[in-house]
Amino acid sequence: MRKIYTLFTLVSLSLTATAGVQHAVPANQVGKVNRLEQMTSASRMRADMLASQHGLTVKRQAPAHAAEVIDERPEGEVKYYRRTGNSLYVGNRTLFEGQQEGLIEVVYGQNGEVYLKNVVCFMGLDTYVKGTISGNTITVPMGQKVYYWERFEYGAELSFVNVERNDDGIVESTYAGARDEATTEATYTIDGNTITLNGTDANHLLGFVWDDDDSWSGCGEFNTTLTYEPNDAVTPPASSDDYHYWGKYSNESRTTLNTMAGVYKLGNDVYFRGIACGNAGTDDEILPDAWVHGTIDGNEVTIPGGQYLGTANGMPLYLVGNHGSSTAGDVHLTYDAESDSYTFVNAYYLSANCDQIRYFLSFEDENVISAGEPNFPVVVTPPVGLETETYLFTAQSLAFDWEGYPDYTPYNKFIQVGFDGSDVYAQGLCNDLPEAWIKGTLQGNQVTFANGQFFGTKVQDLWGSIIETDHYFTGVSMDVDTYAFTIKDVVMTYDAESQTFTTSDLFVDNSKRYALIYNAIYADMEWQKYIEYGGTPSTPSVLSYNDYGAMASMQCQIPVVDTDGHMMNTSLLYYKFYSDIQGEIAEVEFTPDYYSSLTEPMVEIPFGMTVGYDIYPGGTFVYLNMPECADFNRIGVQSIYYGNADTASARAQGMGHVSEIGWYNIKGQSAVDAIATGKTVSAIRYYNIAGQQSEKPFDGMNIVVRTYTDGTTSVTKAVK
Repeated sequence: MRKIYTLFTLVSLSLTATAGVQHAVPANQVGKVNRLEQMTSASRMRADMLASQHGLTVKRQAPAHAAEVIDERPEGEVKYYRRTGNSLYVGNRTLFEGQQEGLIEVVYGQNGEVYLKNVVCFMGLDTYVKGTISGNTITVPMGQKVYYWERFEYGAELSFVNVERNDDGIVESTYAGARDEATTEATYTIDGNTITLNGTDANHLLGFVWDDDDSWSGCGEFNTTLTYEPNDAVTPPASSDDYHYWGKYSNESRTTLNTMAGVYKLGNDVYFRGIACGNAGTDDEILPDAWVHGTIDGNEVTIPGGQYLGTANGMPLYLVGNHGSSTAGDVHLTYDAESDSYTFVNAYYLSANCDQIRYFLSFEDENVISAGEPNFPVVVTPPVGLETETYLFTAQSLAFDWEGYPDYTPYNKFIQVGFDGSDVYAQGLCNDLPEAWIKGTLQGNQVTFANGQFFGTKVQDLWGSIIETDHYFTGVSMDVDTYAFTIKDVVMTYDAESQTFTTSDLFVDNSKRYALIYNAIYADMEWQKYIEYGGTPSTPSVLSYNDYGAMASMQCQIPVVDTDGHMMNTSLLYYKFYSDIQGEIAEVEFTPDYYSSLTEPMVEIPFGMTVGYDIYPGGTFVYLNMPECADFNRIGVQSIYYGNADTASARAQGMGHVSEIGWYNIKGQSAVDAIATGKTVSAIRYYNIAGQQSEKPFDGMNIVVRTYTDGTTSVTKAVK
């Protein structure tokens, strides 16, 4: 029988392996899929989440139960042990070797029987094997079924496995392992709080084999030690019946979770109930009555990480805080006495490990527990009738390379600024939410924009999946030696004479209010009142063209400077395309027939417009869905600028400032052919990645556009 080797996705043990060695499983061993026992919807969701992190396969449908498989917890005393030792397992058609981790459940019966759940690490089948205890020895017979797929009449059995290693000490594939027929039982030695598996080494594993052909499943372990971990849940010193609070949480799937939380304060001690409960009152409810203990100092609350919460779905769970780079630690909150509310400063998890982030369910920072319904951030609303003027936002966009060093790129855009007495409003700072505002206060020549202002939430439908991203205005200062950030308000100096705002502070378009998870960072920020020149836009170009027959795709360069080098207001900038079919030039029309996001035909495209997944801002990517594009000999692009004019009337009268047409050869003589045949170059233009044009190359990457005397162009990239 053909077999597909997949990891039995871990549910009740641990959540991640530290792999040291990996090798591909041979193609002709690909068979036997979907070996995960059917679970509740909540458990299945978590299993899918874990599997997706490791590229694993998750079974959706379980086989009928075979009589030999023990899949119900037997009667007896339940204890949990921490696993250590070595492990081999298969995931995504790859054989891994690493360290064991997580917990194992052991059930002690009343008549000397012992049951081990998920006896081999990283084989989360949620089934048990049975052994007996005599003195300080546990004996487990081999050949016990841990899985059976009735439809195909085969299963997995517990067995010792002999493996072969190459000269480098590596097990190269599952072919290198076979059932050990001679060893019929496993023994474990009990020594106080530890249990040690006997008789294994790097070439002799305890694992599973397929019962139809005795081949190795790819999973096994050796040098196994189990250490008992007693768990004591937190109990508040008094009844909490009179201390109900409203809790609002979001987990990793961005589900809003509402529950009645409990808070009890006694001096500097504070106890919280239900802060990691999952969906209270639903099938996904997880430990709604679990308490944790913290201390309060002023308005700062600290909950020590690693506190035991209880057991859910057979898994002991702990509360741990996230301290960056998956480092486990304490959970921190801020307390607001006026609203009697607590806000989480860092993300926190229900984890299978008390000292590591191996999460069963995660919760985001900025979750809130309050005496009344919590107040969540609201967007800034300017006063009705606020008059604004256009300002040019210039800055250095800051990113960090793979070694952690800063990399600056010139950046500019247009924003709106308005004054209402001492209040200053600015719109357009957030690229994803260009209509959002922030508010500052003017005192003398200093304008302070408070940190943490909420731009709003960007909601995207990405191929049927709803993606939500919060955006906050965050100010920071950066240590020039360590590149460490300190969150603060942004203070700008306003020069009324030149109508300019400047600051040494950095502005962050941030995903969080208290932690830095940034979408963009800007340094050397300046806002300068914009002077409209109404010039002729520079000639745009088609950088690439991919012909798919009845459709095509293009990448375009639409400069945002006029022919004299002045910045153009992109809200007044449009572009359109021309087709050349056998010498007949015509405007390209985009219609609802081929673009479902449109409600009416369109020829001129606003510079910043997005049309579904077909047209991207600035023409950076454009799909031509109309079938007539198969006949195009050339495609041309032209910019139209309505500066110093009423855009609506100017468009109606065709009175915009127009650029030359930048042509791209699709059929016939190409731009490369033109160079090869020695055609005369009439002009060379250089553009940087911000779209700015120059007669000389910029430092860094340049888009070089050559225009020939016959009107054709060529586009190349060059680095100065």
